[in-house]
Amino acid sequence: MRNMKYIIVDNGMNDIPFIFPDSIEHKAFFEMLGRGTIVAAGFVTFSWDGGLSCYGNSASLGVSSREIDSTIINKTLGYKGD
Repeated sequence: MRNMKYIIVDNGMNDIPFIFPDSIEHKAFFEMLGRGTIVAAGFVTFSWDGGLSCYGNSASLGVSSREIDSTIINKTLGYKGD
């Protein structure tokens, strides 16, 4: 499966994750959203037994992934794991 990119935006109430194709620059995607504060960004990979895993950083935004990001995204997508 192809790697994807992600950002997590704080909208003032919650951390909202967005996953998008790796052909789009992190900064360009964030500019399309137009609001919020970036709290994390990087890449995601899918594992059949482990849901999505986050890693890396965004050079264009100067923001890194966090340990909690995988949990936030998996929970948002409804993946409960084992």
